Amino acid sequence: MGGINHQPTNQVSNDLTVPASAALSHGMIKFLEANAHIEDAIVFESREFGAAKSKIQLAVASLEASIIQSYVAMHFVERLIQAIERPDYYPFEVLTSRPVHLAETLVGHGMLPNSAATESAANTLEAGDYHKSFHSYLEQLSKVVASVNGVKDVLNNYLDSEKSNQGYFWMEVENGRLPFRQAYAKALTNWLNFMASWQTTALISTEVHLKAINAPSLLED
Repeated sequence: MGGINHQPTNQVSNDLTVPASAALSHGMIKFLEANAHIEDAIVFESREFGAAKSKIQLAVASLEASIIQSYVAMHFVERLIQAIERPDYYPFEVLTSRPVHLAETLVGHGMLPNSAATESAANTLEAGDYHKSFHSYLEQLSKVVASVNGVKDVLNNYLDSEKSNQGYFWMEVENGRLPFRQAYAKALTNWLNFMASWQTTALISTEVHLKAINAPSLLED
């Protein structure tokens, strides 16, 4: 299994958790790739206006790909919710393992960030079950998509202006006239918070599974 997907409880969830995890990884990669294109554009602007504009266009394309991958992940999360609601689905007995305590231990081992997102995910799992956790993922991914769209809008508005042909992108950002940095920071925070939440329940479900089959713990050095 991959590094961030949830331990499945049967073949049905195995067929869904893996593509969901893959889509999230691709989505995060594309989002960061957009920033790499912007960094390239900054370097090119001082001497190659055309190349700089092309790099900003590539950033927009990467953001669009990130959004598409987010929708792919949401599709599989919705399928997981449907699977969990089936009468023949048997989830892990996560409540007997005290998810909050387990999350704190994983934080102490450096395997989870010590963040509000981690705490919230563990609390959601302890207060409810997988079902409630996956519903929260849909809500968080909707925020991710909305904020990434916000970054894309900022870049598209710039590309539609005359300044995009004159190499003024970073000057506009630095002078506070183009809110790229603010929009990207909000979207990045939404991505990071979501990934921390997803990773929390992924590691907890894996640890519960390992305990159930008497396998070595994630916490063993």
